[in-house]
Amino acid sequence: MKSKPANRRLRRIVDNLLDMTRIETGRLPLNPEWCEVRDLLESAVEQLKNEISPERIQIVGGGGAASVRLDFGVDGTSPLQSAS
Repeated sequence: MKSKPANRRLRRIVDNLLDMTRIETGRLPLNPEWCEVRDLLESAVEQLKNEISPERIQIVGGGGAASVRLDFGVDGTSPLQSAS
């Protein structure tokens, strides 16, 4: 049924908008921490694997390790941990 994926996407959009409003008003404090870009990308692909066909995913990068600083969300749990 196509409505379930559409409903999930709409729910994520609304949740993201609410989070952005909370951040802008200072009601959602940010707690940035460092993570490896490769781990972040692998987690994103894992979470989207049921919505995107594998042949449409291509990640290209240099040989060196890269890190990015980000906030993992309201509950503080890393999406990187849940993908493993």
